[in-house]
Amino acid sequence: MTLQEIQITISAVKPTGLRQVIRYLKAAGVKPVGKPTRPRWYPEDSAAKVLAHLGVEPRGTPRLVTMTQLRSVREKARRARGAK
Repeated sequence: MTLQEIQITISAVKPTGLRQVIRYLKAAGVKPVGKPTRPRWYPEDSAAKVLAHLGVEPRGTPRLVTMTQLRSVREKARRARGAK
């Protein structure tokens, strides 16, 4: 996989630029395959490893939670505790 292919896969779940993809690859510990070439080739499961590092399933099933959704869930939990 090239960086552009990895970016397309990750961007389907979370919008991201090429520089951010490179940072994600470093953080996930993914290294290029073989000797340095242009374009660089990465293992086939690189996008899945990056998404797992971000806490998202490769298929994008669980969505990233927004702050608004998090506040809503917390407020509902507070109301439920107070109602008992």
